[in-house]
Formats: sequence, C-alpha cells, structure tokens
Amino acid sequence: MLREREELAFEMHDTLAQSFTGIAYQLQAASLERRGVDKVQAHIRNAIQMVQLSHKEASRTIAALRPQYQDATGILNALKEAAERLSDGGSLRITTSLSGRSTQLPLEMTDAFFRIGQEAVCNSIRHAGCKELRITLQLSNERSNSALKTTDEDSPSKPSKVDWELRACEAARQRPEPGSI
Repeated sequence: MLREREELAFEMHDTLAQSFTGIAYQLQAASLERRGVDKVQAHIRNAIQMVQLSHKEASRTIAALRPQYQDATGILNALKEAAERLSDGGSLRITTSLSGRSTQLPLEMTDAFFRIGQEAVCNSIRHAGCKELRITLQLSNERSNSALKTTDEDSPSKPSKVDWELRACEAARQRPEPGSI
C-alpha cells in the first residue's frame, strides 16, 4: 500500500511539474510576444486550457487516493468500521441508521460526510469516552437538507449526550465548486 502511494505521489508530481512548466512557457511566451494582441491571447488561451486539463488530471489522481463511498450505506458502513477500529475491541456499542432513499450521492457530499463523520466518531471515542455511538444519515429529496449525525450516549466524562451534525449545505460551503480555479 505504501509503495502504491509513493508511485502515485511520483506520478502526480511529474504530471503537475510538467503541466506547470507548460503553463509557465505559455505565459512567458505571451509576455514576450510582439506580433500583436491576437498572438498574446492565443498563448493565454493555451495556458488556460492547460490549467483546466491539469486540474482535471490532478482531481482524477486525488480521487484515486480517497475512499469511494458512493451511497449512504457505504458511508455508514465505513464510519462504523472506523469506530470499531478506534474502539480497539472495547465495549463500545455502535448503531447506524439511515432515513430516506439510499441513492448514489455526489462525490463532494460523500467525501464531506465521510471525512467530517470520521472526525466526529474519533472525537466521541477518544475524547468523550463514549459507551454507545449512534451514527445517523438522513437523506432528503433536497440534498441541502440531508444530514449526518453522530450521537455519543453514556459518556463517562459528560453527563449529557453529545451530538455532531453536518448538513449537506454546510459541507458544500466548506469546499470550492468543481472547476472553480
């Protein structure tokens, strides 16, 4: 696994370095161009195309590195597995629930729900010492109303339950729009 990641890192480095070099050459050519505005604009258009292609290629490479949970059930299963690993065989009771239709979700949404859910699970187990963890994913026809909620019950360090909730619209605000370079 480490070797695969190193190979991906080298490949990504080479791809990005090559792309940046090409972009720099186009911009340098535009700055030195003396044959008119049309030629300058052509260099700038080429540089913009190269940026867009480089962004797509980098996004594809990065997507290969992240977990691919394309539906709600996959997110819940992955978060439950993460909680089981963190509890290290302890007496933690983990329950998951899903309301709404489990359809394929956009990558930005699944990635945000998983990453932030992973942090909430980690905080509940490591810092609150919970005995029961509930992970709930509520899907709505309006994606902005979908929510992931972790509830930490029976925490010895806190007498009341602790909730972590993330709504899809909050997750969307935390990430740039695709192609918004």
